[in-house]
This record gives sequence, C-alpha cells and structure tokens, in this order.
Amino acid sequence: SFDTSYFLGKAALEQYIRERRIKSPFQRIFGVSPSTISDAGMTSSRKDKHVLNSYLADHPKERFLSCDEVAEVILDLFSDKFSYFTNDILELNGGKFARMQT
Repeated sequence: SFDTSYFLGKAALEQYIRERRIKSPFQRIFGVSPSTISDAGMTSSRKDKHVLNSYLADHPKERFLSCDEVAEVILDLFSDKFSYFTNDILELNGGKFARMQT
C-alpha cells in the first residue's frame, strides 16, 4: 500500500504533528506509526505473502507487531506518565530500519 499518495499524505501529517504548537500545557498532539501488524486485517488480506515472508526473515525481532502491542502503547501514551510527550511521532518498527551492524 506504499505509493506516492500514501507517502505524501503521511509526510504532510507528520510535519503537521511536529509543527502544530499546543495551546495549553494540558494539550498534546502526537502520532503512532506502527510497521507491519501481524494480526491486522490489512496484513492478513495481503496477496503478496512472499514479500511479507521476506520482511519477516530480515526483521531484527524475527516477528511483526501485534494489535495488542499497538493498543497497549497507545493506552500508555494517554496516561499521565507520558504527559510531556507531544509534537512527535512514535515509530513502532522493532528496529526494522536499523542498518548498522557490529
């Protein structure tokens, strides 16, 4: 589903989140950007399972994210212990894009 329209829309939304100044100390704006979610309908309905298998074989965590993990993170972000977190994007990718190896 990654195409030019998706890329441009996501880039615009992320920039808005980073640039939009909050109006009160109790307000927050943030985004959650998960990578492949194993048990999501969007993933299970994909026709290109060979591509998913390729991603999985190269993944540092040797698995994809789950819907429950995404939900837990979002619930935590709305708690008071993360009230300072604003104007940022939390990427949940399990190190998928890390390239430096020792």
